Amino acid sequence: MTYESMTDATDHKKPRISCISRYQAPVQAFLRPAAWIPGHRDIRYYAERWTVQSTPKNALLLFVDTIKQFQEGSEGLMGKEKVSIAKTDKDNHYVQVYCFTAKAEWLDIVEIQFEDDDKKGERESAYQESEGSATCRATIRSLATGFIPTIVPFSPLCSVIFCWIPFAGNDPEFGLAANARVKQVRENMQKSVDISVLEETSCCSCSTL
Repeated sequence: MTYESMTDATDHKKPRISCISRYQAPVQAFLRPAAWIPGHRDIRYYAERWTVQSTPKNALLLFVDTIKQFQEGSEGLMGKEKVSIAKTDKDNHYVQVYCFTAKAEWLDIVEIQFEDDDKKGERESAYQESEGSATCRATIRSLATGFIPTIVPFSPLCSVIFCWIPFAGNDPEFGLAANARVKQVRENMQKSVDISVLEETSCCSCSTL
């Protein structure tokens, strides 16, 4: 299946993220102190592995377009968050997304990577795409980065200091935020392409996801 983005990169609504969060978010996303302590991190982590009826290139385009639709204010948890695409690596079919809460700007991240199913070569994938039978694998995960919201000055440092404090990334409406984000992304992508869940876990400590 060939997928072409329905949303032009220049006409989607960009979230209004504070200047201090824009500067501090990359540091906190890199450090991820909320994921340091075994056991504690599991309550704010969720991951899935998929089979996607598409090539990695087209699946990545669909994922990016899905995130842009969330930026327009769609329903669900990510529709009310400030969602921003932080990194896109087209060569490795990898995307990292920042998910800020609407007011305090607590930062969680969503990461996804697509790869050829069974490590098929580019020539075979191109042939399968022309025949409409291409498939790829995807690994997606969502996790909290720190206890302190990024709108607070020196939040990465403070989150490092308080990394031992257990906290759950719950949303009053949608429950566990990490779970809700991954499932919302999948359900929105499934409107355009077939996706089968191969594995899911909320245990960061013992999972390879």
